[in-house]
Parts: sequence; structure tokens; C-alpha cells
Amino acid sequence: MKNLSFIYNFLKNLLYYSFQNYHYHSLGRISIRISIILLFLFLLYIPFYVSGNELYSINKTKLQEDQFGYLHLFGEIRNNSEKSLTNITLSAKFFDLNNNILGTYSRSPEINTLNPNQFSPFEIIYLNRDTIDKVRNFSFSVDYKVGQEKSNLLSIDHINNRLDFTGFYYINGEITNIGTNTANNVTVVATIYDLDGNILGITKAITEPFVIGSKNIAAFGLAINDKTIAFKIKDFTLQAYSDIYLSNIHTTKK
Repeated sequence: MKNLSFIYNFLKNLLYYSFQNYHYHSLGRISIRISIILLFLFLLYIPFYVSGNELYSINKTKLQEDQFGYLHLFGEIRNNSEKSLTNITLSAKFFDLNNNILGTYSRSPEINTLNPNQFSPFEIIYLNRDTIDKVRNFSFSVDYKVGQEKSNLLSIDHINNRLDFTGFYYINGEITNIGTNTANNVTVVATIYDLDGNILGITKAITEPFVIGSKNIAAFGLAINDKTIAFKIKDFTLQAYSDIYLSNIHTTKK
């Protein structure tokens, strides 16, 4: 984008000086025509440049140390394209104060097939506890393939949540397969947020049973076992996926 800004400013200045010299010699009139043509082509090019580099966006990133001393990089990846993205892998480079690389870690998002406008949480763990205090910044690279869209035919119903006296937070509910085919390995993912909308944690579990026939129902239960975040929970989202279906995103207030 910096290169685009430089080219744009160059063409704008060229057009300005061409107008300044318009009345003095024919070169100015020629420069105006050339500048207008180049500026038009540049503006025509921008949408293709942006769409080619913004098929996805990464949002709500946050570094958080857990109760065992490991560093977690939370975030969400959103599919901004009109295609389904699959086989997604996020790689994060971690840097110190002097921009030296401390380590690189990779992981897939929790939902590894994203339909247009859908998002998935992700969690990348920085495993070197000896250098956690040196981490100051991070950057991402993302690999993916354009794949087959999955229908949103898993319905999340009858949700209840509670914080028990021991400090554990539980989320229970049901998944209904409203499709015509059997859904295998059905998994539910919960993303937990604080009052400011930051991600506190991610947890997931398979349904019981984990194979759900057409029009059938399965139960699920999720637990947040990090007691340091249980009392900070403001709300959470639930998403379900299987081998052939996805669910819509269900948001629940605590």
C-alpha cells in the first residue's frame, strides 16, 4: 500500500505541474493528457489490487499469558471474499523490542472451512517460556485454498451457561442436524470475550453422539477451566462444524 500511495502522489503532482505549465508550452498540454490517462489507469487498478490481498482479515488479536506461564496469541480470521476458503494455516512470527525473531509458530483456525463473511477464532501458543518477557510484537502469514462451500445446516439450540462455586464456567446445549445427510465428527467451538470484546479463551468439544443423522439431535458440554478468566466473561459465541456442514454463529450474553 505504501507503493500505491507513492505512485498516486507522483501522478497527482505531475498533473498539478502540467496544469501550471499549460499556458506556456505545448509540453504542458501533452503532460496533462498523459497524467490523466495514467491516473485513470491507476484508479482502475486499485480495486483489483485490494481484493487480491484482502480475501481475509485478521481481527481482535491479543497476547495473553495463561496460569501456567505460556503465551497465547488469540484472534479471529474472517473470510471477506465471495469464495469458500479451506485448509487455512496461520503462521505467527514473534519479535522482541529490536525486531529480532524470537520464534515462529503455526496453527489452523478452529473452523478450517470458512464460507463468505464467516469467521473463526484461532489460538497460537508461544511455547518458549524463557523468552516470553521479550515478546513485543508479532506478524502473520496465511496459507489457504479455495474450496467447496459448506451449508449452514447445523442448528445450535437450548443453550444454558453457568459459573459454579469452584470457578469453572460451563456451557451446554444441543445441535440439530437440519440437513438431509448424516453429519460426522460434529464439534462445537466457544469463543469467550471480555467486557471490551477481547478474546479471553477458546474451548471446544465433540457432541454426544458425534455422528448426527438427518433431523436428529445431539447434546454438547463445554467447560472453561482457567479460573483466572471465568469471572471476566462478558459473552461468548458458539459455532459448530462437521465433515459436511457448518452452523451459523450464535452469540450469547452472560
